[in-house]
Amino acid sequence: MAAPSKTRALLEEPLLHFAVLAAVVFGLHRLLAEDPTPAPAPAADDALVIDDAFVDGLVEQERLATGRAPDRDAVTRRWIRDEVLAREATRLGLADHDPVVRRRLVQLAELWLEASVELPEPTDEQLAFVLERDRARYAAPGAVAFEHVFFASARADATGDARAARERLEAGTEAAALGDPFLLGARIAARTDAELRGSFGPPFAAAVAALEGDGWSEPIESSYGVHLVRVTSRTPPRAPTLDEVRDRVRADWMAERLAAETRAAVERVRARYVVERR
Repeated sequence: MAAPSKTRALLEEPLLHFAVLAAVVFGLHRLLAEDPTPAPAPAADDALVIDDAFVDGLVEQERLATGRAPDRDAVTRRWIRDEVLAREATRLGLADHDPVVRRRLVQLAELWLEASVELPEPTDEQLAFVLERDRARYAAPGAVAFEHVFFASARADATGDARAARERLEAGTEAAALGDPFLLGARIAARTDAELRGSFGPPFAAAVAALEGDGWSEPIESSYGVHLVRVTSRTPPRAPTLDEVRDRVRADWMAERLAAETRAAVERVRARYVVERR
């Protein structure tokens, strides 16, 4: 008689009732959540067609990008993964409101339109027109040559020493007897303004360009220190012939024509759309 009473007591236990109820609820949830309909087969548009030639191209791209021969199967698996996710993102419209993706698509479309443009070879008359229209752009820059006396910035008063040296130069002292050694020497061969700015700094180049006459200048500061400068020759800017700058003019003509043709192509695409303002 002891066993039935124990069984009855167990059946009356609240914890057992809770466990049974939880199991039933969990089972019903699983049953209702399961979709008895089998998953549809991939549509024809979802098919990924890959042949050996395509995989060869993927492998070669990977090799050029990394400098080493990749694993063929790994490259293929990675392409399939990326392609599936890219198509799924497109299907879900995930890129529709992403400004970064939109900008990238715009850039790709522009590149595609540019690549579709076929440009003729420009004639000499067309190149001559560009050369004349933008002659300042192609002009051979002027240049200046000079000698100088240099005073290193490490001096306690380089500017004061330069002023004192200028008085001595005007009194007849040889330039070689004054100042400090300079890495580029005491005579600087003809340099364009751009070259002077690169070597000595923009303020120095501007000061030398403004010098007049053939005497020694007031102290001029550079990236190295202070200089007394005397111009020895100037070469004025010169308009070049077409043959001298043909490659540059042709490249500019092609870029200008490509931009114009691409804008026209964009307008043709734009004309296929109707814009409704609401």
